[in-house]
This record gives sequence, structure tokens and C-alpha cells, in this order.
Amino acid sequence: MNKERVDYLHQQYIHNQMSSSEFEEWKSLVGNLSSEEDIKVAMDDHWTSFQDDHLLRMPVAKSDAIYNRMLAGRKIKRIYWKWIAAAAAIIMVVGSVSLLNSTDDRIHVEAGKNTATLTLPNGKAIALSDAKSGLVIDAGKLTYDDGSSVSDAAVGLNEDNEAAMLSISTPKGGTYEIVLRDGTHVWLNADSKLEFPAKFLSSGRVVKLSGEGYFEVAKNKQAPFRVLTKVQEIEVLGTHFNVDAYDNEKSVKTTLLEGLVKVSANGVDKLLDPGFQSVNTGNRISIAKVDVNAAIAWKNKQFVFESENIKSIMRKVERWYNVEVIYTDEVSEETFSGGVSRFDNLSEVLKSLESTGNVSFKVKGRIVYVSR
Repeated sequence: MNKERVDYLHQQYIHNQMSSSEFEEWKSLVGNLSSEEDIKVAMDDHWTSFQDDHLLRMPVAKSDAIYNRMLAGRKIKRIYWKWIAAAAAIIMVVGSVSLLNSTDDRIHVEAGKNTATLTLPNGKAIALSDAKSGLVIDAGKLTYDDGSSVSDAAVGLNEDNEAAMLSISTPKGGTYEIVLRDGTHVWLNADSKLEFPAKFLSSGRVVKLSGEGYFEVAKNKQAPFRVLTKVQEIEVLGTHFNVDAYDNEKSVKTTLLEGLVKVSANGVDKLLDPGFQSVNTGNRISIAKVDVNAAIAWKNKQFVFESENIKSIMRKVERWYNVEVIYTDEVSEETFSGGVSRFDNLSEVLKSLESTGNVSFKVKGRIVYVSR
């Protein structure tokens, strides 16, 4: 077979775009000893084009095992290509036949998008445009970040009443940016809600958060900015930080990128420096240095996992893809590290996780069944 055909089939496999006849041809090619060198070259070309921070890592021993399961039945001496084994586990260049055949139901579950609901002080709810990425709150008017108006949004804004509260909420599978009256930028992750006044008090700026949000707070030394969650309070003057305060997580995590913040809960105050994260479990607040880019990866359209078990990862998947996750077995507590794009559809994320060999998925509609 010529090299161009091998390259074509390899690319079709990588992007999960093979027809059934092409897949049968690819299986035959992989099982043919005379095609080994052409496949090696095609894989090498593709492997060198990958960026390391988009890969889901796993022990080489396990990736090697996946590759060799694909070679099972071939009457040849076992070949150990370390780089191919890693590629097989990470990008599914050579994966199990059953995995490719089992993903038909998954391709229809697409990634989340820009979508949110704005609720005015008078109770009126406005579905914000999913063709826009952000909302700007200014004196007497509400606009999208491109300057276009939010239809009828000013009705009921009641901006002169400092007690008048608005809220913006994202559903599962949604995200949105908000620019508050003082110039503070807030990005909401999926299944999150931000409550804020139509007009901040001169003595201070207070908002309430449930879910997850990334804040770039406008500086104002005379009016400290406070973020309230169910279990803690964060006070800042002007800074960049992320707050993960989902109800179904065991702790509230506050990660500081720039400036200085004070985290308070149960009469205890903790100061955070840039590059550090506080973890509030309800009983205590601990502080540790972290990779801040991992904490705000969601804002940059990425899933990044750092020593997370499958249940933690699947909670993120559940929120972003608006699916229900059901565990049919006790799954491994082994942790995963790596990352994938949040633009990927659900099947690509699940395939990356399945490539580790420790977990399997079956998708029916918007339900993901997880087993060992």
C-alpha cells in the first residue's frame, strides 16, 4: 500500500471519521507486518505535531499494554516502541477495535456554549444571546460586549435603588462573561450563578456566587470587593482570582493569580498570595502553592486534570456537557493528570479517559454509564 493511503487512513482514524470499510482496511493494515514502517512514519509525523499540554498522560507500562493488545494474534516477536505506546494511550492512534465501534451514540453530545439567563430586580428573566459572549452593565443600560443592546433589559433595572439585586445564571453546558457596573469582569463556568446589585454602595461592593467564577476586580481602595459563597467570604481591593464553590464538591477552592485576597470562614481569616490556593473543607482552610493555569483552564476552554480521580473529572464533564453520570461499578480511585479541549465533543473526552484502561463508558442519550 502506498504511503499516501496510509497517511489518509491514519488521519481518518485519529479524527474518528472512518467509514466502516475504511476501518476494516485500517485493521488489516495494522495487522500486516509489511506495513509497519509506513505506519510508524505516519504516527511519528502526527506525534511530533502534538502539543504536550493537550495530552492525557498515563504510565508507559499501561500504554504499552494497550498497544500490545492491538497486536494480539500476530505471529511475530513483540516490538517495543516506547513512543508508539505512549501515542496509543494518549491520542488513541492504535486503540481497541471495540472502542471505535462503541462510540456511535456519543458523537451527538456536543460541548457547552455561551448561554445564560439574566434576572432583573422586578423578576423578569431574559435569555441572553448565545451568539454573544458577554454582558456589560452600565449606567441605565445593559448591552452585549459588542455594543448591541439587550432587548427590553433596561425595563425594571431600577438602578437608583441600591438594594435592587440582579442575577445571571448559566445552565449545565453554559458559560458567560459579565462586566459589572464598576468595571469588574466575571466569567461564570457552567451551572453557576452570580447575584449583584444594580448599583454598588460607595462603601463596598458585594456579590454572591454559587458554582464557579473567575474575577478580574476593578481597583477601588475606598470600596473593597467581596464575594460571598455559602461557606466563606473573600475580600479584595483589586485582583484576579478564581472561586470554585459548587455545592456538590467537598470544598471551596479560591485560587489567586494577581494581587492579594483575604478568605474568611468560621471566624478564621487567611491571606492568599499570587500562585496560592485556599481549600475550605468547612472544618478548616488550608493553603498551598498550585498551578494557577490549571485552576482557570475552564476559562481558557480547556479541561485540565491534576491528580484527580474519575468521579471528580466526571462531575466537570457532567456540568459542561449537561449529561447525567451513573456509576454501574465501583470505579478505581486512581488519579489522572492531563488535559483536553472543552471544544471537543463528549466522545473525544471519554475516549481519552478510556485509553488509560481503568474505566469504560456507555452513552445512551444524555446519560453516561461508568464502569470498570
